[in-house]
Amino acid sequence: MDRRRFVAGVGAALPWVAGCARLRSDSQSRPASGSRSQSETEEAGPRYTLEAYPIGEDGIRVTFAAQAGKLPDEALNVFLATLDGSNNPRTDGRREFEYVDFVEYHGRFYRVTVEETGETTNERPVLLAEPVETEAARQKAVNWSTYSGDDDTALRRAVSKADSGGGSATGNRSECDCYVLRHRDPDDSDLLPEPRYEYVRYDGRVLRLSVERRRVTETGYVYETTKVADSTTAFREFVREEVVDVWLGDSNLSGRQRTIFEAARAGEYAESGVLSAEYRGLLERIFGSLPAETTGARIGYDGRTHKVHVHVSES
Repeated sequence: MDRRRFVAGVGAALPWVAGCARLRSDSQSRPASGSRSQSETEEAGPRYTLEAYPIGEDGIRVTFAAQAGKLPDEALNVFLATLDGSNNPRTDGRREFEYVDFVEYHGRFYRVTVEETGETTNERPVLLAEPVETEAARQKAVNWSTYSGDDDTALRRAVSKADSGGGSATGNRSECDCYVLRHRDPDDSDLLPEPRYEYVRYDGRVLRLSVERRRVTETGYVYETTKVADSTTAFREFVREEVVDVWLGDSNLSGRQRTIFEAARAGEYAESGVLSAEYRGLLERIFGSLPAETTGARIGYDGRTHKVHVHVSES
């Protein structure tokens, strides 16, 4: 993966990122002070590029907690249901809060926990997209963008399922060449009770859309929230004490490792092939082991919280 694309999009893909937080880099690739020479870094083997960004005081709140008002509707409904004193809400076949651990709501901060409750079999409407080649179908077909919003997403995923030759539908452990339409109101969807437009043009093909009811096996999830802080200041302290697991400083860094981290914070630091003992040790201390692929973490360094990522690529 291109490193710049990773920096822009890592927030959506890693479980330690809350809400809409994203890593971004405005720095240009350049040799960092204290890094090894170019000839040393061009050895055979993966290239490990480390970058680190301090998170400011205000940034701790927005980086670690999603604002309730910016949650998707389903996630917001689940969150609010955990606060009203009723039984813990449940979803079947779809896990909310995949990458969100904390939510800010009316100035207070809550930890969201999700637990699997086993599998159930439920009857659901499913969307199928079947390629057709008849002239009559081509004449009737509308552009796929005629469907919008959630219907557009469902159409894309149904096509993906058909192209993959089956597989596990979202939250569905049984083989399926379809996309399961969950929690849909027919009044708000052009796909239910049957597709408004039977034929669509998609990616140079004509597809016939149909909806069936099938019994699907789904994983269930229950949700619970616990208040962790009553203010932004208290949440900052909570993050430092309870969320950031790795703290770097004089007690666990050599002078050379500190130089490497400072270079990563100033721009980037990279080595290829057989890594120096100091660099490998630093990466293992941050990530628990030498990363096999591009990844990120939250750490503390000299009393400040940082977001750190290492990009693993071919030399």
